[in-house]
Amino acid sequence: MKKLTFLFAAILCTALCGADVATIKKELKAAQKAKDHELSVQKCKELYAASTDAKDKFTAVYDQISALYAMKKDNEADALLDAELEKDIHSAEYKQSLIVAYAARNLWIPKKAQEVNKKLKHAISLAPYKTGSFMCFRLYNYMLCNFCHYTKEYQLALDTAVPILDKATHLPHKLELTSRVASTYEKIGKKDEAIKYHKLCIEYAKKLKKDTSKIEKRIEALSK
Repeated sequence: MKKLTFLFAAILCTALCGADVATIKKELKAAQKAKDHELSVQKCKELYAASTDAKDKFTAVYDQISALYAMKKDNEADALLDAELEKDIHSAEYKQSLIVAYAARNLWIPKKAQEVNKKLKHAISLAPYKTGSFMCFRLYNYMLCNFCHYTKEYQLALDTAVPILDKATHLPHKLELTSRVASTYEKIGKKDEAIKYHKLCIEYAKKLKKDTSKIEKRIEALSK
């Protein structure tokens, strides 16, 4: 009898928690639609506390960070992100997504360049490039921007990016990454390699029906 009572209580608790989570999600969505960032932060905290689902917890953290950024509370957002990156409840891809959000916010802020660099390297070390993933494209794209524009780690950028080019199956992503690789080879004076990747860019651009005249001029300049 005691076992049945305990089982019934557990089922009831699960049902009630599920209902609470569903209500919180609905309220969070409404707050986001109204651009009520303060309320969004509150609802994200409630969702994080109420749900045991890993995806829910990630969503709560991601959306809370986004709301804090919207309120220009960057220090609070960054502290939350750093704390969550230390936790085992988030998968490698979820952690990569949090870092991509951080990089998107701070990529072109010079005083944040080293911290962006550190986080991007950590993100890349967590999991391999996932074919067709927009998050992975953003991660490697930001990496190339940071490594080449700020820290001047050109060879490291190439060593990291070149192996994943074939894995990028979404053609616009493939074109963007290949273009950055071509430009990086230019910066280190490897003209032949730069021309090789510029030619690939022309191939991809034509498939996308994009103008290739600027790329062709770059190849012409490099061939002199």
